[in-house]
Amino acid sequence: MYEKILQKLKIQRGETSNVSDRSLEDLAKSLATIISADEILEKADLSAAIKSIDGNINSYTKKQIELAKKAESEKTAAEKAAEEKKKAEEDALKAKNDKDVPQYIKDMMEQQKKTQEMLLALQSEKSANTRKTLLEKTLETTPDFYKKSIVSAFEKTSFENEESFTEFLGTVKSNAEAFTQAAKEHGLPVNIPAGGIPKPEETGETPTLKSAREVLNAEKEKLKT
Repeated sequence: MYEKILQKLKIQRGETSNVSDRSLEDLAKSLATIISADEILEKADLSAAIKSIDGNINSYTKKQIELAKKAESEKTAAEKAAEEKKKAEEDALKAKNDKDVPQYIKDMMEQQKKTQEMLLALQSEKSANTRKTLLEKTLETTPDFYKKSIVSAFEKTSFENEESFTEFLGTVKSNAEAFTQAAKEHGLPVNIPAGGIPKPEETGETPTLKSAREVLNAEKEKLKT
């Protein structure tokens, strides 16, 4: 009879139930003492007993989840409290140490800090000047207007490290060579120094007066001969 009861329990359990086969086996053993005939088993509705076990399982599972969440929350709160306590102790110790340090020591430490900042600033300035010199040397064969535009852009640019500046310098060199080649191909002067192009003399003379003066001078030369 046990096997028949167990088979009916499995049929009435359903697909969404959390009741295991082991639980059904235990329940079948208990029911076998009450259900002794096939007629009784056929009329018996065992789904209620299964739902009761299922409800107990869900209730137990929910309780365990809540307990786990509570334990995790208490653990997090305890860790946070421990961190805050440690920080408060460290701050108190630092404040005590600062108070115990003589003023002249504090003054020396402050002066050392300022000296380090000044050295870093000088080092940065030296590095910037060196880079500018390398850039100007790279652009020495380009026209002044071209060189000034690149140097101006360089002075507004910051570089993370020497590698990034080297990459920038390589790009500038390639662009400068391409510009110089294009200018030569179009017959444009590229090596004229600043101020190297003489400006025409301003005489206030109109083209008509200039032409008349040239004719007059030519006639004077004829009379001399």
